[in-house]
Amino acid sequence: MKVLIVDDELIIRQGISTVIDWEQAGFELLVPAGSAEEALQRMPEEKPDILFTDIRMNGKSGLELAKETKAAYPDMQVVILSDYDEFQYAQQAMRDGVSDYLLKTSRPDEILGVAKRMRRVILDKQSQGGGKQLLEKVLLTKQGLTAEEQASLLRCYPALDEALALQMPLRVMQITVSGGSSINDADIRSELEQTFGNVLLGGAPQWMAVIPCAPGGQELGTRLGELEHRLGLKLYASAGLPVRHIEGLNKSCSEALTALDFYWILGDRRYIAYEHIGDRKGIRAFCTQQEENELIACLKSGDQNEVRRWAGSLLAGIRKDPELTPASLETFLQSLIIAGYRWLERVAESLGRSGDLTGLGKEQESDMQARPFSEDVWFDRLILLMDIYGTLSSPQTSYVHKAVRYILEHLDGSLSLNEIARQVHIHPNYLSERFKRETGQNFSEFVTRARMEKAMSILMETPAKISDVAHQVGYSDLKHFKKLFKKHTGHTPSGFRDNS
Repeated sequence: MKVLIVDDELIIRQGISTVIDWEQAGFELLVPAGSAEEALQRMPEEKPDILFTDIRMNGKSGLELAKETKAAYPDMQVVILSDYDEFQYAQQAMRDGVSDYLLKTSRPDEILGVAKRMRRVILDKQSQGGGKQLLEKVLLTKQGLTAEEQASLLRCYPALDEALALQMPLRVMQITVSGGSSINDADIRSELEQTFGNVLLGGAPQWMAVIPCAPGGQELGTRLGELEHRLGLKLYASAGLPVRHIEGLNKSCSEALTALDFYWILGDRRYIAYEHIGDRKGIRAFCTQQEENELIACLKSGDQNEVRRWAGSLLAGIRKDPELTPASLETFLQSLIIAGYRWLERVAESLGRSGDLTGLGKEQESDMQARPFSEDVWFDRLILLMDIYGTLSSPQTSYVHKAVRYILEHLDGSLSLNEIARQVHIHPNYLSERFKRETGQNFSEFVTRARMEKAMSILMETPAKISDVAHQVGYSDLKHFKKLFKKHTGHTPSGFRDNS
């Protein structure tokens, strides 16, 4: 905590500075200021926490300094130094937000006592919103806490203080609420605090708790299961190794996060403790030739169910490996994806369609790579490989035909090149090029023409309102529809109907 003394009398400044061992008391004493103006000038740079100021000085008074200080730095604690005959001024200062006042004749221990009380006020204010910040600092950074911050943290969380006093180990637990819930955050938090204590961060769906591990206490996994039953929600959690000091909580938190990554590969476990997975070395990085052959056979089948059945069976076998880790599993599964693309390259080359392969599936693949790797993402990428093979092995114009069919079936919706390309698993630029080459029209021209032709049919065959006709062919702006219709047919929609 930084302390700044402001007084225009040198003897007062030197006296308060030297009769107290500020450093031993845990304070950083800044060079005293001889005026309010000097203090205000230095504050932005030096940022004192506690200000002792004479009430009467040449230039701006201590009251003016206090007022300006509180306006600019509301968290700074200001203590007024006064004489007996200035007592009424000091009382007014207290009403204006000054934290405390002292007589200049006060003993050193009284001055230090006020300074310590101001420090406690600052730390307690930080605790109200700062306990959370201090806990986050402990768990999520390696900066460590000062002695003052650690004392403040323990005041905010008495359970931690008690556990450390009893030499009970602490461990960090990551808790995830899976799926949607009609239970609000406050109720979930209340249940978590009842089960694991109030040293808690986060909000649904993910929470982080610091839990004392009492000797002979109930296992965390058991407590998690009971909480899951009470809430009627699916929960899963992970925990780092127990530690016996505040400084070790960051490591325990890191270990809990590492263990949490194992959930998608050990999905049958509600609770994963780091001691159960921390020594794993990982599995092989590359698929075997037999696994590659099995993948190719599935992709050639064109059957999504067959692909998912094979992939699920492969995963089930790999998950039994006691050395399996998330990173090594992802590397292994990626090797199968790479093997699949190399096979597609050989297929495209054998068909003389290597150029076509460049545009196929690129946008979908990019979208999938942006998602966190998981079992579902891997399945989706295998299905994409199967679809690309289907496109390559079909007649060359198949995806253009698919695009045309999709357009004609969805004329009442929003049709964009990107959307159609996604539907037929081809890059938008490549689809645009092939579309122009094979239909003689660019994409937007084709869509507009198809919509106008459908509108003409509706106008001739039904008594539908013009606005309804516009909506049926994908136009919400009636004025724009009429303009395009006249440009295409030479008539307004009403005129066209009358002449039909």
